[in-house]
Amino acid sequence: MCEFPQKEVRSIPASERRVFEGEGYEDMREQPTKPKHAIKLQKKIDTKGFGFGDKPRRYRYSIFEQASIVEALLRHPGLQNSRIDLLSHDYGDIVAQKLLYGYKQNQSGRLTIMSLCLSNGGIFPETHRPLLLQNLLKDGGVLSPILTRLMNFFVFSQGLTPVFGPYTRSSESELWDMWAGIRNNDGNLVIDSLLKYINQRKKFRRHWVGALASVTIPFI
Repeated sequence: MCEFPQKEVRSIPASERRVFEGEGYEDMREQPTKPKHAIKLQKKIDTKGFGFGDKPRRYRYSIFEQASIVEALLRHPGLQNSRIDLLSHDYGDIVAQKLLYGYKQNQSGRLTIMSLCLSNGGIFPETHRPLLLQNLLKDGGVLSPILTRLMNFFVFSQGLTPVFGPYTRSSESELWDMWAGIRNNDGNLVIDSLLKYINQRKKFRRHWVGALASVTIPFI
């Protein structure tokens, strides 16, 4: 896990925290401007397998573990008994759903989620339409090790660009920055393992989507 620098503003009680999880680069690039008085302590993290975080190979990546990592971070001194505003991005949206489910089931100890914002990620598994490459990789077949090694910037950019709208597409330099984040620590070699989240969110849809359906905190 990689933590990004934190930002402090003194006007909010020390028990209030704001946590951003997903891939730190995209969070920082896409995060809307927040009024300074709205933030006491801001933490950005790369979940395992992404950005500048650890990317172990031959590893069973799990949404359950990713959520546990975030919870462990919030148990550190100075963050205990925190009331947090949680902003997630992309893959982090699924982690946030698991955190919310745990919070509603009183499984998160002293973690209190005050509000939740999910950005640029799939919430409902049935509406997700994986690319051909994602389908080939997510089940970890015999082609996976070959495909991850053959993946390059061209394949990455061609697959990602259609996700954006006609007026919001990333520039080539931004795409290169994202690709550099993937290639850091040979992250392209664990993409097949990370994509297993597609199967996990289908299996646990009732819990994770159900937590959103019955949410009582501010949520967008």
